[in-house]
Amino acid sequence: VWATFGVVFVWSERARLAPLKKPLLIGGVVLLVLAALAVSQSPALMERLASMVTVRGHSSNSFRANVWEAVFRMIGDSWLTGIGPGNDVFNRIYPLYMISGFHALGAYNIFLEVFVELGIVGLLAFLWLLCSHLARQVWAIRERLSDGRAWLMTGCLAGTLAIMVHGMVDTVFFRPQVNILFWLLLALTVRLSQPESEPVAPAASCRDSG
Repeated sequence: VWATFGVVFVWSERARLAPLKKPLLIGGVVLLVLAALAVSQSPALMERLASMVTVRGHSSNSFRANVWEAVFRMIGDSWLTGIGPGNDVFNRIYPLYMISGFHALGAYNIFLEVFVELGIVGLLAFLWLLCSHLARQVWAIRERLSDGRAWLMTGCLAGTLAIMVHGMVDTVFFRPQVNILFWLLLALTVRLSQPESEPVAPAASCRDSG
């Protein structure tokens, strides 16, 4: 989220933000260096960071890798139409493909879940929906919106990316609270990217007209 706000700030060409760019960029780099030094001094944090890039050496990562392996086999058998939407269908089909001992509630990846449930057509439709809204967010921030609306759109972009990134290794996207938030972000994106309407002058009263 903060990375998204940082990129938008660097993009900004507005005069009142220009003098702040250089000092804030330098400050950001210094903070990153200090954070890296602090993490390097903590064995627990270093171990945690190492576990994030170790597929089989960490129990959580290994679990997801085994689930993904089973899901890829499911996709191989039903790549065109998918197995059908919904968690109930997944729970019925997944045991036929799962590696013994690795029960799962879902594919632990948004794109794999959409692919296995809806097939290649559903995946392409979802990618088109996602990419078109991301492009609309970036375009609106970069080119068209006033300051206030640009920062609201930046929040939409940051929220959408955060949900997508987290959803690549978890099932939170399909929980109602998060799923509703995703669709609200897309709806707000469409609304904010529309041209700003001109203020309407108040109608003259009957007394004034008389």
